[in-house]
Amino acid sequence: MRQLAMAEGLTSYMNNTKWRAVFAIFGGWSSPPPRFRVFDRLAGPEPSDWSRQYVYPRPFVSLHWIEIELPQSDVPRAIEHCRATNIPVDSTGAGVRIWGWLGSGDRPLA
Repeated sequence: MRQLAMAEGLTSYMNNTKWRAVFAIFGGWSSPPPRFRVFDRLAGPEPSDWSRQYVYPRPFVSLHWIEIELPQSDVPRAIEHCRATNIPVDSTGAGVRIWGWLGSGDRPLA
């Protein structure tokens, strides 16, 4: 991942502790938990399928981002939870996106 990050000019914004916090927060957010998908830089060129299983067996180090579907009324609270623990987050049309890595072609943090 380090070689990919250097080659593409990516900057890391997360660590394993922060990723575990994200999965804990949103895994218990509602019943059932909100759907999410990840873009893992080492898993392939496309994001994963949508899931509600907040267990991620691979190392977190290669997660470029995770998108979490939320009702728009929940987005401000989700952003507040993330920012309180220095988790880089943006709102999307369908919920929130949490960034593990940012590159020049990514949307800047709001």
